[in-house]
Amino acid sequence: MTDIDETTDARELARTYDPYDAKFLEREFEVYDEMRSKCPVAHSEAITSQGMNGAWVVTRYDDSCDLLQD
Repeated sequence: MTDIDETTDARELARTYDPYDAKFLEREFEVYDEMRSKCPVAHSEAITSQGMNGAWVVTRYDDSCDLLQD
């Protein structure tokens, strides 16, 4: 994950979002607030598993409910 500070752009946060990265965990709630307000649905290139190249991240409750019900 990229270095996270107050000047990091929300889209960059979303692109490099990795919930297991120690740098993310230091500012977890601030990062979620920033992503929720500026980039609520994003594709993270940092999340890879079982051959997947990235993952979609949904940060708003209502969007998550809509996604799961659709």
